[in-house]
Amino acid sequence: MPPLRIAVVSNDTNVRLEAARAFDDAPASWSVSLHTSVPEDADLVVLGPDARGDGIPFDPAEPKRAIDEIKSRVSQGKGAIVVVTSTSGGVGCTSLALHLAAAFASDTRIGFIEFAPGAGLRLAIAPGEHLSWADVDGSSESLERCFLPVAPGFRALLAPESGGDPGVIVKRARTTFDLVVVDTAWQSSSVALSEADAAVLVMGPSVPQAHLARKIIGEWPDLDWAVVSNRLGRGGETTRAQLADLIGRPVSLELPCCPALRDAEDDGRLVSFTWTRYGRAVARLADALVLR
Repeated sequence: MPPLRIAVVSNDTNVRLEAARAFDDAPASWSVSLHTSVPEDADLVVLGPDARGDGIPFDPAEPKRAIDEIKSRVSQGKGAIVVVTSTSGGVGCTSLALHLAAAFASDTRIGFIEFAPGAGLRLAIAPGEHLSWADVDGSSESLERCFLPVAPGFRALLAPESGGDPGVIVKRARTTFDLVVVDTAWQSSSVALSEADAAVLVMGPSVPQAHLARKIIGEWPDLDWAVVSNRLGRGGETTRAQLADLIGRPVSLELPCCPALRDAEDDGRLVSFTWTRYGRAVARLADALVLR
């Protein structure tokens, strides 16, 4: 897990000196830096008496109080990040990510984040009728407000048309949810994968897709990967064993072709509609990811 980035904000030289002393014995997993204004990439912000904004107050007379507050927040928020990405568009990455979030949500506080627009329409949310991660400011209250409640029991943070930094949002979401599912195309997945505890790679059952899957996994060899082959329709005669041989690792799951899935997407019923084979397959994948 990447280090926790803590920004101490103050314009007072004496406060900055006391803060530096106070954090000398901070855990090695904390990366503490001093600032005169709140940076955008901090996981937690500590504010000196002269600073304004949302953050943990730092009192030079009682420096241990701020450190204890950070430790309390860290112990409460160590959510895992599961990134769902794909070898190309149109292979069912977003559908799988949403169903994974729904499967986890039965007994876990789940956040879903999309890196590019797409999930909103599947959730019957019209463009422009929702907050996005571009609307999140430095406060934890803002972060939670922008996550929309979704019927199956998780909360979704949708992508804007432009603007914002999803990487910062992913890091902050870890302290808010027990588990965060991130939906991202592989071309823009490096920010999310650098934060991930596990990743799911969705691919079509073809030789070119298998070669690309091997390349993507090879770029992130230390990640715990689950490979999913999604048979979307006719064609794709390459067997599961042949795909595994080309990728160099087992295919964790084969999703069945399900026309009802496409119909439900078109009608905005994606995560409220129940399938038999498809639903059971996603539930097995969710169980496997939890057990790792």
